[in-house]
Amino acid sequence: MYLPRRRVGISELTATVLLIAITLIAGFAVFGYVNVQAASNESQLGAAYAGNVNYLKERFVIAQMIFASGSVTVYVYNNGEAALSLASIEVYGSPRSSMDILYNSTGAFELNVAQDQLKECSETTPATYENPFITAFSDPIGSTSSVTLTLPSFPAGCPPVAFSPQSDSASGAYSVNVIGAYGNVVNSYQVYLD
Repeated sequence: MYLPRRRVGISELTATVLLIAITLIAGFAVFGYVNVQAASNESQLGAAYAGNVNYLKERFVIAQMIFASGSVTVYVYNNGEAALSLASIEVYGSPRSSMDILYNSTGAFELNVAQDQLKECSETTPATYENPFITAFSDPIGSTSSVTLTLPSFPAGCPPVAFSPQSDSASGAYSVNVIGAYGNVVNSYQVYLD
């Protein structure tokens, strides 16, 4: 006996339910992806906005610099609308090739050397050369605080680091750049007299 072949398939109702389920799953997946991307973008925008506001609120001046034979003390007055934290301080001579030292949270670095010498001409124990430690520096609004920077002793082969008295060649003129945590840079210039 011969049985005719029947076409096997799914009913229209089952097909409709499957299509709706697939559409809903795809819709939720797209909604979740877009929601995560929007949250990420909003977070980045908020951080950028907060950084701009903090940059505008961060204002300070260098009130005084005092040179000693092996150190410089920088007095910073916070006239901004936010507590002042420092990122780094750069001390350099005139001309800049005579001395250029950057103090930050990782140490003291002589910047007048080739890239391959930078490690040799650096000191990575910042607490020895910064008092208070630059990253611990916190100056409340309307107050003056100071940081004393000791000149590091780099090994032979690095440029000498020392303040020299004023001469006809103006080698005793020194500048200090104080860089705040939000990117403001304040420069002060002074002549060192022995």
